[in-house]
Amino acid sequence: MWYALLGSEVIPLTQGERVREVRKSLQLTLEEFGKKLGVQRAIISKIEIGDRTLTDRMIKDICRVYHVSYDWLVYPVLRRKPRPT
Repeated sequence: MWYALLGSEVIPLTQGERVREVRKSLQLTLEEFGKKLGVQRAIISKIEIGDRTLTDRMIKDICRVYHVSYDWLVYPVLRRKPRPT
């Protein structure tokens, strides 16, 4: 895992959060996103909230259908942790 020392704490972006980013950037509903992958909306919802992990097949399908980088989807992505107010 990578670490960034820029004066603020960072936390990894989950695979589910990355799936949500892809779906939202394409302005697709859970149902529309899942349909192109051959899965029900409930599966996509569970992936996005972290109740279900991505299978290797699903990762490859998302990359192929939605032109997403395999490395971006699979490996940790860092984001800034919100600071308490």
